[in-house]
Amino acid sequence: MEAQKEHSLKEEETPADLGLEAFQKLFSKAWHSKSMGMILAHPNGEIARYNPKAALILAGKNAEFSATHLQDYLLDPENQLPLLLDHPEWDNSNKIHNFRSQTFPNETIRLIAEAPVETENGLLTLLLLQDITDEATYVQDLSAQKILEQSLQQANLELKQSNADKDRFLYIIAHDLRSPLNNLMGLLDLLRRNFPGGSEEDIQQMLQLLSSNAHAMYELIENLLNWAVSQSGRLRCRPQVLNLSLMLRKVLGQLESSAAGKNIQMEVLVHEDTLVYADEAMLTTILRNLLSNAIKFSPLHQKVEVELSELPGQVCLQVKDHGVGISPETLRHLFRPDKPTSTPGTAGETGTGFGLRLCYDMVQLMGGSIRIESAPDRGSTFYLVLPALPQT
Repeated sequence: MEAQKEHSLKEEETPADLGLEAFQKLFSKAWHSKSMGMILAHPNGEIARYNPKAALILAGKNAEFSATHLQDYLLDPENQLPLLLDHPEWDNSNKIHNFRSQTFPNETIRLIAEAPVETENGLLTLLLLQDITDEATYVQDLSAQKILEQSLQQANLELKQSNADKDRFLYIIAHDLRSPLNNLMGLLDLLRRNFPGGSEEDIQQMLQLLSSNAHAMYELIENLLNWAVSQSGRLRCRPQVLNLSLMLRKVLGQLESSAAGKNIQMEVLVHEDTLVYADEAMLTTILRNLLSNAIKFSPLHQKVEVELSELPGQVCLQVKDHGVGISPETLRHLFRPDKPTSTPGTAGETGTGFGLRLCYDMVQLMGGSIRIESAPDRGSTFYLVLPALPQT
């Protein structure tokens, strides 16, 4: 009889009853978990029940979990309470949210899930909490380590670039300076041997070549020194109001022998009273590089045109030659410091490749700009834009 009664009871248990029983066992185990905080709260935030881990997360082991409302434990209850309790769509209410408590403002608490629960006391919200401070710290440490690694990689690249620049600098000193210096010595020896019986025309020609080589050496050394100063971070801009026409005449006087040696006509269309606001030494270097490049890459018997156009508060100087031009590939990295380009001139003139990069850096310091239009065998036009008056 007893066996029959027991069998009858088992038959009355439904799958739903068995599922509920399993859920209750699982919930009971989770409630006593040492890693998961669980809170049952009313819709207004009043706490109905909580497990020991929740008390530890929000109040700490040395404090009592005495408050009866969630807002008493939240660092920003006005904004955090709705995130913890609002669940307008019950079937899509699970969400993750990180927040901080009043007791431990420097620690991170994660809301793993929140869900509505129907009870005898009405609708409650079940909150699952976890202290992820250690996890957050670990992530921050990883981020800091990654930033450090990136900084070290960048420093390594800069060191390699610095070493490459140093090697190129030494190569230029050893190679590019030696060439015009050899020319000077050879011409001087030739002049010394032929001077007593040489014709005036031959002597004048040799003197012209001596002058051109001397100016080439001066430009080379000047660019190298300025580049070294710019790389050390000691390049300083001291702008003042300058007469652009006078500056051009001064530089053209220095380059007269180079232009005459190739029979190049320098056509300058600049008003006598044109003023610019610039650093005198920098502007001299820029004008010398632009004009000497135009001469350097122009064939014999050509013309270099220097024109001026005025913009609101600015002056635009155009230096145009009818020479060999620049390829699109070279144009793309003409001002890049890691790829200085040195191309022999039409008469074999040498250069460092640092001149135009120096121009770019100096123009930037003076608040101006520089750009180029060029194509192979169609010449080049450089546009130098500078402030006409001090910036106010």
